[in-house]
Amino acid sequence: LNIVLEQKTDGSTSEQEEMATAKCADGKQLQMDIMEEFSATFVTLNELWEEIGFEPKECESSSADMVLEMKRVLSNKISTTQEIKSGLNSQIRLANARIKTVAAELGETTSDPTADGTLRQQLADQKAVLEDLEGKKLARSNILSAKAVELTALFNELDDALTAEQAKFLRTVSDFTLGRIEQFDARIRD
Repeated sequence: LNIVLEQKTDGSTSEQEEMATAKCADGKQLQMDIMEEFSATFVTLNELWEEIGFEPKECESSSADMVLEMKRVLSNKISTTQEIKSGLNSQIRLANARIKTVAAELGETTSDPTADGTLRQQLADQKAVLEDLEGKKLARSNILSAKAVELTALFNELDDALTAEQAKFLRTVSDFTLGRIEQFDARIRD
């Protein structure tokens, strides 16, 4: 629950805002504080309405408006938080799909991610796995590129032109497996 209180004009947070933020960490305390604030507000409003001379219908209408406004604020907060959750779930699915793609390119298998921890923790874990896999892919890509240059030089040295089979072998760019590196080594040895 985001409680917005008065901010100082210099942009720093007020003491009240810091206290409210601290209270938000404890859900039960937050509930009690909201109930106390709500009760205190009604007591004050009832005193004011009585002093002003509001009719009972006016008091009921004003109270109903206030409750509806509070429900709207809380509903908006729930919607916003659900959007954040949905966005995180989407990012997790995308990261998982990318992990599977890169792992397949590397010829490695990956286990399905566990749903341990919060969504943010799960996403951070998947990003770490993906970063590791992307690093392996880059390293292997660099090895394959160097071997392709070496093999191309050997092919050119032996024949002045590459055969169609040789050119096709050199063009395969989505296979970053260790087997592919071994294929290059075997061709270079031959």
